[in-house]
This record gives sequence, structure tokens and C-alpha cells, in this order.
Amino acid sequence: MIRTAFYLVFLLIVLNACQNGQGTENDCKTKPQAMLRVDMKGIAEHKFETKGSDSEEFVRFANGKTLTILQSGCEKIRQEFRFELKNTPNTNNPAFWTDQAILNLAALAVLDPQLMPLGNWVMMIREKKAAIRLAETVPLQGGFYTKIDRISSNDGVYLIIVLSNFSS
Repeated sequence: MIRTAFYLVFLLIVLNACQNGQGTENDCKTKPQAMLRVDMKGIAEHKFETKGSDSEEFVRFANGKTLTILQSGCEKIRQEFRFELKNTPNTNNPAFWTDQAILNLAALAVLDPQLMPLGNWVMMIREKKAAIRLAETVPLQGGFYTKIDRISSNDGVYLIIVLSNFSS
């Protein structure tokens, strides 16, 4: 029952990619919806754009940190979080980046009651922490998957977290 409830919450609240799961990848019934809003605590700037069943959301937090969320799909749903992390060591240690993913998703989960399902992702990622390798898709509970990676740039490091209901 918990798995079924989580699946419904994932599809209906967090991603909002398709209405009633009726569409195909090219024929979604609704457009993706923004996850975050400028009126949420700690958000200084918010932009949201859609293109078909894809969307891009940009957020600048009051502390200067940025997040870009890319959503795609209708039945095969993929959500990619790109957190800009300043002053973060450039390490290849998967445990470090998994901890960063857990911390950043948990911080999002408490911004608004609608984001609380991200807490379920945090728990599933924490359970699989030892199995996570950078840039590799890892199966979680209930047919869900995650991939954690990082990209280094001159400005800092980007933490990449992919959440999906299919293996890529």
C-alpha cells in the first residue's frame, strides 16, 4: 500500500507530467507544472518554461545557491536536479555526492507540504547509498531509479540528481 501511495504521489504531485497517465511520450494531456514557487521560504528568484512534455525550472535561493530542474516525459518520467554548489571539493567519492544529494533533496522537501514526497526519495537513496556509483543508474524501491553525478566548472561544482520511473 505504501508503494502504491508513493507511486501516485510521485506521478501526481511531484512531477505532474501527465493527467491520469493516459498520454504517450509525445501526447501528454497536460504540460509539466513548476515544483517550486517564488513565495516559498528562501526562494529569491524563480523562472519556469515548458516545451511540450518537457520543462526547465530555475531557482535562486536567498543564500545565492542555484537549482535547475529539468522535467521530461509523460509515462516515462524523468526529473533532473542540478544544484550549484560553491566551495565544494572536487572529489570522486560516491558517498560524498550521495550525502550531498540526500541533504539537498531533504532541504527541498521541507520548503512546502507539496514537496514532502521528496522525503521518500531521500529515504530510498539513503538505503542504497553503498550501491551508488557516480553517473550510474541505480534501481530503488517500487520501480524507481536514481543517478547521482557531479560536473566541475570554473564557477564551482554542480550536483546532478536524476529521479525516474524507468532505467535509462
